[in-house]
Amino acid sequence: GNGGIAWASRDELGEATAKLLAQAATDASFQYQNKTVLLTGTEAVPLSAVPSILSRLLNRTITVNYVEVGEYAASSKALSKLGPEFAKLWATTYEALRQGECAVVDPLLGLVLGRRPKGMHAVLEQLVLDARSAQGSIDQYAK
Repeated sequence: GNGGIAWASRDELGEATAKLLAQAATDASFQYQNKTVLLTGTEAVPLSAVPSILSRLLNRTITVNYVEVGEYAASSKALSKLGPEFAKLWATTYEALRQGECAVVDPLLGLVLGRRPKGMHAVLEQLVLDARSAQGSIDQYAK
């Protein structure tokens, strides 16, 4: 599926969750008591945009091959990692993406954090930098 995803960083999701839990523990009139909250990024970015962003960051071509649910679920890679039933179930998440189920943007994450959440581009850039730094550390000690 190529629908948008309102990406949010795990760090910021964790920070916001901790803030909400702390508030719930100390505020008798906590406004989200017994409610489901939606913490999302500030924009819905299509999955098809990710390869080009990563290609620029990594300075090499990244591609995505789209396949049907049954083909993915039957692939040896999916079967070995997930098993046949879960592989098929997992593959159906892309149909939800195609239908826009992950494209919902809600301002709550930014409100809880007290700042604008990082965008997907910034999060991917930081992940690449962190991976390069970690590889440099590994290379230094592997000599």
